[in-house]
Amino acid sequence: MPFALNALTQLHLNQPSHNNLLPILNPLPNPMKHLTLSLLAFISLAVSARADKLDDWNKLLPKNTIGTISIKNTQELLADWDKSSVARMMSDEEFKKWTAPMRKDGEAPWDKHFREQSGQGFYDTIKIYPGATMLVIAADGPDSFKDEQEPGCTLSEAGDKQKELEELKGRETEGNKKEHPDLKQRTEEIAGVTVNIVAESDAADAKWIDAWAFVDGTFIEGSSRKLMEHFITAIKSGAAESSDVVAGHLKRIAPLTEGTTDVMIYLNGVALTKWAEDAATQAAAKAKEGPGAAMMPFDPAQMFGAFGVKELEALAITFDLTDEQSRGDVVILHPEKPAGLLSIMRGSSTDVSFPALIPADVSGGGVSRYSMEGMWDGLLAMVQKLGPMAMMAAGQLGMAEQQLGFKFKEDLFGAIADEMIQASDGGAEDASQVIGFKVKDRNRLGGALDSIKKIAGQGFGAFEESEYLGHKIDTLKTSMTGAAPTGAGNPKSPEIAICLTDSYLLISIGKQELLKKLLARMKDPSGPSIWDDPRAQALIAKLPKGYCGAGVTDGSAMIAGFFEGLSNMQNATGIGKKSAAKKGPGKGPGKGAAAKKDEDGNDAPKGWLDPKAKPSENFFKSFFGSSVSGSYCPPDAIHMRLLSAPVDGQ
Repeated sequence: MPFALNALTQLHLNQPSHNNLLPILNPLPNPMKHLTLSLLAFISLAVSARADKLDDWNKLLPKNTIGTISIKNTQELLADWDKSSVARMMSDEEFKKWTAPMRKDGEAPWDKHFREQSGQGFYDTIKIYPGATMLVIAADGPDSFKDEQEPGCTLSEAGDKQKELEELKGRETEGNKKEHPDLKQRTEEIAGVTVNIVAESDAADAKWIDAWAFVDGTFIEGSSRKLMEHFITAIKSGAAESSDVVAGHLKRIAPLTEGTTDVMIYLNGVALTKWAEDAATQAAAKAKEGPGAAMMPFDPAQMFGAFGVKELEALAITFDLTDEQSRGDVVILHPEKPAGLLSIMRGSSTDVSFPALIPADVSGGGVSRYSMEGMWDGLLAMVQKLGPMAMMAAGQLGMAEQQLGFKFKEDLFGAIADEMIQASDGGAEDASQVIGFKVKDRNRLGGALDSIKKIAGQGFGAFEESEYLGHKIDTLKTSMTGAAPTGAGNPKSPEIAICLTDSYLLISIGKQELLKKLLARMKDPSGPSIWDDPRAQALIAKLPKGYCGAGVTDGSAMIAGFFEGLSNMQNATGIGKKSAAKKGPGKGPGKGAAAKKDEDGNDAPKGWLDPKAKPSENFFKSFFGSSVSGSYCPPDAIHMRLLSAPVDGQ
């Protein structure tokens, strides 16, 4: 795969870096102001040109495009990275000491990989690319990926970096030849353009390992002859037999993401869901010939239709960076009025209020307008589309309701209002979560829950009652929720508890301290809630109006939790344990390699993290603050936006 593809798929960016020049302009004398404005206009045109470059490439995408990754401007993105919270954390000496075990001679593993391939680190390699870049994946089906084929092609602005890019490809080729000395390099003319090819042999039909060419200022890299030919011809002529489906998707995505973003990952759901259905149909046809045929009552096409799999038209993930904030968007495109699984993912209202019962000292919290009754209706409608056997199964619900003594829709889901809250807290080992549903009819809901608890107690487990601030808490006790400690080889299910109050049905997963925090705020809501944080309020104000849900997350807790999980994995798998030196039979140390030493002459720790160098409690808080999210449901899409800002950005 081209080197740029590896680089694009490993690039993770966070916070902004662009300079805001507007405050500087006001004191300038008029002639200088006009000159500066002219310069800014030129810069603006240059940025627009880069965005237009992506638009131009989008118009040339082949009909079988299944996905793209695009970067509006690589140089700006690297500048953003330099000032990002992640980059500042990674360059901190405290962090470097903690992660020393994963670094070889002080070099990060990703830099080591790139240095072995191109003679320089990841950052220096990416820095060669001067402008817009787009990776295109195009294939007619899953078979295109067999035998390590890679149906991808990367388009990049070459600018004045053609010589540096050629040198980069030369170093990459030499790196490939070290691993595969039989590789052959040659050139070939395609549509009047010289293409450099690295193949498995000199044969004309030998598999391409890599190829590259320069066409009218565009640097094309790929290992697919078909795609190289397509883009060389398309860029030379400025036109191609492109995909109306993909073009339509991108046109619908742009308004939701506010135009061309710094980074976009796009997947063509129309193509991918067809692949999935074809694969399922083929598997079912084979199964019908075997002894398990009677165990397949549903046709895959029927199931895909019932659950509306084809309604997933496209998925896009975008990132955009400015001086004040970093913005991420996730967009799922679907037809208007979806009837499958996507229909039950949509919110029910944009009238969102922020419940004060979520305290300020938790790692995250959110609220959304969501109809559980609508979810139930949607699921039943899908099941009924599966044919007579499914309808028979649905008919058994009446018998189940008679045994339970309540009706699922009226007494359970219908007794819950369309407001749902969520709160989370703790680290990897003591994580806890509370999901809450606003109560519409407490008597009906309480009766349904009592019946469920009775059924659960007849073999599945038992509920242990306790009380806190006048509220009854029912904790589920099963054989998997015993007191045995967790750890590798000794798993333990998280504790589950239910508490029905006058206003909310609360379901607690994990330790109950978080549940008790929420119950305490129900009794006394004094003090700040998670919504009252000034930073969170400022970011919420920047969310577009009309959200059907919103949330606040403590970024420092999230990053700390990730590294805590990494540390736990290291301990559980024994990666961090020092292995004893090999010894001969009674003759002291054998011929094993000498143990690696740290700067103090001690045996260096192995694994990913050095437990003795774990950063202080406030380390992550010095880099990461709160972030907020909003969820939206336009008629033909599901949209979520995430906003964050540097700790020192407000």
